[in-house]
Amino acid sequence: MSIKRSALIVGFFALVGLSVLAETSIPFSFEAGQPIKADEVNANFAALNDSKQNTITGSPCAEGQFVTGIGSDGAISCGIDQIGSAGSSGVSSLNGQTGSMVIEGANGISVETSEDGKVTISADANSHELATQATVALPATGTISSANPAFAITNNGGGIAVQGSSPSGTGVQGTTSTAYGVVGSASGSAGVGIYGKHIPNNANYPGTGVAGRADNANAIGVSGTSTRGTGVQGTSSVYVGVFGQSTQGIGVKGTSSANVAVSGSIYSSTAGVNSIAVDGVNDGQYGYGVRGIHKGSGYGVYGNSPATGVGGESATGIGVYGKGPKAMYAAGDVVQSTGSGWAKALIVLSNGNIMRCYNGITGSRANTCGFTSSRVSRGDYTVNFGFDITNLFYSASSIPSSQGYSWLTRITEINGSTLRVILQGTDFSMRDGRVSIMVF
Repeated sequence: MSIKRSALIVGFFALVGLSVLAETSIPFSFEAGQPIKADEVNANFAALNDSKQNTITGSPCAEGQFVTGIGSDGAISCGIDQIGSAGSSGVSSLNGQTGSMVIEGANGISVETSEDGKVTISADANSHELATQATVALPATGTISSANPAFAITNNGGGIAVQGSSPSGTGVQGTTSTAYGVVGSASGSAGVGIYGKHIPNNANYPGTGVAGRADNANAIGVSGTSTRGTGVQGTSSVYVGVFGQSTQGIGVKGTSSANVAVSGSIYSSTAGVNSIAVDGVNDGQYGYGVRGIHKGSGYGVYGNSPATGVGGESATGIGVYGKGPKAMYAAGDVVQSTGSGWAKALIVLSNGNIMRCYNGITGSRANTCGFTSSRVSRGDYTVNFGFDITNLFYSASSIPSSQGYSWLTRITEINGSTLRVILQGTDFSMRDGRVSIMVF
């Protein structure tokens, strides 16, 4: 007889109890070290069956239970190896006879075992009864080598599938040496792969929704990559959407192989006159607020606008400063205010008529350029410029005639916008001719 069969016999005797054996006559006995014959064992079982077949009074054990004992009165004791209470989520029983484990889901919890060797506990669709949740004894650790997830949770409702919380430590941590420590993905157009939110408990305490750190040289704390969309986007209703800070290096850097490295945009058509798409501020005594460098033949700083492409302003210094072999170059008309500096008006009169002109205020150089001239009498002309010339400088000079004659020229201010020009010969007689006038 095999060892397994012997163990079964001993187990059976232990199961039915010594009190049962005491009341039954067993025809054969066994001694240690002596062979056991099958017919003798069968005879003993037959005797027990004949003696006790009408003695067991209990009902059969329910499914999932096994016999734990038979009393002298024939009553059967049934039970399971219990872990937790029946009806709770998680492991509810272990059956020592069958080697089975029972995992139950409470209200709103489903247990799914479609994959071999894998048990998935998830929330039922449209279920909000999650007060009784699956529990795991803590601390819990485990190791597995599989291409499938080691631990999978699915919540088909609107709640959180996995949540980690710590008052002073790390809520959720993922670690890897060559791949991604934590991966978040979203398939919907309005979904977000990874979302970080800082909930302040004090309005005066700043916080960070998402933070990244890299200690090695040239490493990246937070990196965003997109094949067709936006790699990193920051949004704020009243403050800074994306903020970068560095003590000695670059706070925010953008690179591109063939397009825009850093872009700032204001999409609102009602943005104020002081709205800024890209802003650079330097609080130091020297340096640059915004600097652009181009190592080829392009522009270091370029501005494009239907109005003013590049504007410069300074309360006490220079608004726009140009330095180089050509400090300033204008490919079109140059316009300016009535302040001191470049020429405000250039005019050539012939017998009091405007022959050519340039208006530095409006940039016009066609027709009369917005100026008005008149011939009062021979050699006596007036020009109205259309802007205030009270605090400006002006000069006039006679242009020699084809015969080489030039005349004495006098210029006087009639009112805040009009000059009078007089041409005279050496005998102080009035002479018509050509005269050049400049206001600067």
